[in-house]
Amino acid sequence: MRRTATPVIPFFRAALIAAGLALAACAPQPTAGVALPAAPAAPQSRGVAASGPVQVALLLPRGAAEAGVQALAADIEAAARLAAAEAGAGRIELRVFDTAASPAQAAQAAQAAVNGGAAILLGPLYSATTRAVRPVATGAGVTALSFSSDSAAGGAPVFVMGDLPENEADRLMGYAASQGVGTLAITRPQSDYGALSERAVREGAARHGVRVVHTLSYPRSFEGVQAALGEGAPGVRASGAEGVLIADGGQALRAVAAFLDYYDVSPRSVRFMGLGLWRNPETLQEPTLRGGWFAGPDPAAAADFEARFRAATGRAPHPLAWMGHDAVRAVAQLLAQGGAAPFAAQAVANSAGFDGARGPWRFTPAGANQRALAVFEVTEEGFVVRDPAPAALGAGS
Repeated sequence: MRRTATPVIPFFRAALIAAGLALAACAPQPTAGVALPAAPAAPQSRGVAASGPVQVALLLPRGAAEAGVQALAADIEAAARLAAAEAGAGRIELRVFDTAASPAQAAQAAQAAVNGGAAILLGPLYSATTRAVRPVATGAGVTALSFSSDSAAGGAPVFVMGDLPENEADRLMGYAASQGVGTLAITRPQSDYGALSERAVREGAARHGVRVVHTLSYPRSFEGVQAALGEGAPGVRASGAEGVLIADGGQALRAVAAFLDYYDVSPRSVRFMGLGLWRNPETLQEPTLRGGWFAGPDPAAAADFEARFRAATGRAPHPLAWMGHDAVRAVAQLLAQGGAAPFAAQAVANSAGFDGARGPWRFTPAGANQRALAVFEVTEEGFVVRDPAPAALGAGS
């Protein structure tokens, strides 16, 4: 029977906005109102000298209006400089160009970087700014390693290196299938990230023989979640799904899980699951999520990077700071492989991959990335590894 009272749960609009900020660096961004030039035919990739410093441009939103985005940009830069110092011998010369979170300014920054002799572009941060940089990179024959988490923004000479829902969903669905989960319901926010996550989960589920039997979306507000779950939770329950994936994080995740439980979609009868946004201390504060599974990076490798970052800067890194480190480390590894054009698309999409701050990873020829991920379970004591990340990636595709 449908409940009429509202469960008491800790959920505030301000917390939703804060949780949304963590998504802002990786979710697809709208490009409406920005006229982007068509990409010209690509010339040969820009080469580098056999010795001496290589100019590497870092495209970051230093001048963004939001203080949180400025802080993220600062930590990505700090992590990049850490990796450059670890590469040694003054081989990598980093120069930072401000994109201000604007597609138009990102294109101008990229043009200034290539005019100044940059051999490769690292960044920008958003999907929209990445698309704006593509014509510049293509026209100059310069590869860009974007920090976006929208695989649709990738494609040579642009490669995206942010966490992709596709990787997380594939790893999680493979594990869920191995544990006997055969049917799945998806709950997700009505946002670009929500739509991207649903598509990724559907594709991963299909690859591993898991049937998606129900979907439920909700506006990302307290009233929206309350109304959508009140109306939609009975459908989730009636679907008979053995697993329920909640594609959200922070206070929004806690609210959705609490409402599902209140409307008798209980973790005692179904397995709650999620993507990388679950790796957040707030997840541990929601008892309903205990026993839930999610995919994420190797904790040992991540801890080593965090310790080195703290030693170099005196502070803990932003959760997305690792992208600056991994981008520069990839540059160093590509340079070490030698060749007149170490940053050509064929070299970047090398199936051997790279050693990252959170484990092995590689780019795909399509401009996306693949990562070695673990599967975690939420417990009262913390996140416990249920299935470790592989030590190496399998054969490339």
